[in-house]
Amino acid sequence: MKITDRILKVMSEAGCSPRQIKPSLAVICGVSYQAVNQWFSGEVANIRIEHLIEIADHLDVSLDWLVTGKSPDPRKLDPVEFLNDEYALIHQYSVTDYLRRGPSSPHLALEGGLAFKKSWLEAMQVDPSGVLSLGCEDQGMEPFIFKGDTILIDVTDRAPKSGLVYALRGPEAEDVVRVRRLFRGYSGVWVIKADSDDKRLFPDETIPDDEFDDLGLVVGRVIWRGGAAS
Repeated sequence: MKITDRILKVMSEAGCSPRQIKPSLAVICGVSYQAVNQWFSGEVANIRIEHLIEIADHLDVSLDWLVTGKSPDPRKLDPVEFLNDEYALIHQYSVTDYLRRGPSSPHLALEGGLAFKKSWLEAMQVDPSGVLSLGCEDQGMEPFIFKGDTILIDVTDRAPKSGLVYALRGPEAEDVVRVRRLFRGYSGVWVIKADSDDKRLFPDETIPDDEFDDLGLVVGRVIWRGGAAS
């Protein structure tokens, strides 16, 4: 049985008529009907992993069962489990929840997830358990990172290094995250800079070195961005 056969089986059992299965999948994955039709016709060899995650989540089945058919029970597995030996699932949380509750809270609002090859994460020298994905909430880093892009943050890497990009707590609202580049100034200060040329909206900020750590601004280092312009 192929992946598409398992999708048809579960959707049919859920009461979806054959005529509505492909249009429904297009809506679930945010792709065209033609793209879905290619999955079923065999014109596309593989369905992208992010779409498989969306389908498994919507159908409330195990991603392992959907992809391999080997799991005896198609019911949804604990989302913290790795997808398989090749991929790891990075959780995407609500920014507000993550910053208010902290990473160890069992009540974080999970908004989704992204699958990344473990070999890539190893090459980046990051542990998947210490990485999370959040959404970029302003235009301050354009054109490097756009508003609405998804970013991967290594929350274990909070020691600032000059020239690198970090997710930072807002200067006023603690439940707001900003993505900015940090620079070490010559006069014992850290400079928080936006890549945007609009310094009226995104002015540089300077914080004395001896105050920077005490403020606890750094959420983690940005190691990847993805979005419409990727």
